[in-house]
Amino acid sequence: MGRNDWGMTHLRPLLPWLLLLAFGTLHYSLQLRQQPRGVIRFRVMPQPAPQPRPVARPEATLI
Repeated sequence: MGRNDWGMTHLRPLLPWLLLLAFGTLHYSLQLRQQPRGVIRFRVMPQPAPQPRPVARPEATLI
């Protein structure tokens, strides 16, 4: 009985985090299995797109 009370008082607050972690890992593994290159694509996306190189500056013609 005392052991159950200890579990209820100490482990009960951690239950939502444990569920969140479990579902997160499950979702991540399922997504990884469906598209193996999804992680690489997701990691490459946040990089800024290469800006077009500026054309010859007008100041260069004045010199």
